[in-house]
Amino acid sequence: MLRRLTDTIVCGVLMIFDVLAWLIVGTFSGFDRSEPGKIASVSLSALIIVAVPALATCMIAALARMITKTSARRFYAWALFLSAVAGGFCYLSAMVSSFQGMEVGLRWMACYFAIQATVSLVLLIVGLTGGIPRTAEDAHALNQAALKRASSTAKPSPAEASTPTVRPSASAVPPVPSASSTPQPAPRANAEAASSEEKKERP
Repeated sequence: MLRRLTDTIVCGVLMIFDVLAWLIVGTFSGFDRSEPGKIASVSLSALIIVAVPALATCMIAALARMITKTSARRFYAWALFLSAVAGGFCYLSAMVSSFQGMEVGLRWMACYFAIQATVSLVLLIVGLTGGIPRTAEDAHALNQAALKRASSTAKPSPAEASTPTVRPSASAVPPVPSASSTPQPAPRANAEAASSEEKKERP
């Protein structure tokens, strides 16, 4: 489940860091002041503020992609294309309006779409590497494949498995003769030897 939320988590973490940067800059250094009714000039502190709604929009789009079970590669490829086209049109319109002496904030709209295009590019790369599964079944399949790879690395190598282990064979141990297997003199031979001795003793 968490792997399906990879893009949503990435956008959420980026937005949290951006909000923290907004608070830090506003607390310690301060933002560039602009007159009421006029648009602020392009600066890093103002770009931090513009990035918050852009990242929030990317996070909502990532949730919509997960709910609709759309492929991450196709979704973020289109998002990158549309954001780049919209940003280009905004920048060109801002140049034309500046020549006419009118500033309506199109430069900031271009920055807004540029941030979305950057995030879409990062998530597209993650999707191309297979880091964002399309459905829960795909996520389960990826988890099973990871478990199989982990189990295969834990097994011994073929060279180690093919090396025979030397064990002492039973034939190498000399047999211990048992008491029943020792040769014993036959009773008949003993009787003949005793009779011959008696004959010798007689005069």
